[in-house]
Amino acid sequence: QQLVVGMAIFDLVTAIAWCFATAPIDKDRADYIYGAKGNEATCKTQGFFIQLGFASVFYNVSLALYYVLVVKYDWKDFQLQKITRYLHAAPIVFGFGLAFGGIPMYDIMGYG
Repeated sequence: QQLVVGMAIFDLVTAIAWCFATAPIDKDRADYIYGAKGNEATCKTQGFFIQLGFASVFYNVSLALYYVLVVKYDWKDFQLQKITRYLHAAPIVFGFGLAFGGIPMYDIMGYG
């Protein structure tokens, strides 16, 4: 199922970003954030990819909608093909929208 693959891709990207833990945080904050070794750019990059993980949540919504249409409303493949692009587009647009929209806010949170 393509929706599950899409969700898995965004989960993987976010998991990799989380693996770096506090290392990308600006090293000027190392006195109160353990392991901070990065700079403002690395911090914002990590924040972007962690925020991008919300695309996986929206993929989950698309998957739930897909199953409702198939199980409850008995949609067939030809009907599903008409909306498949939207089931992929919405999570990608919302995920990247939140990730790019959050970039200016990372400084306000006191980490970047």
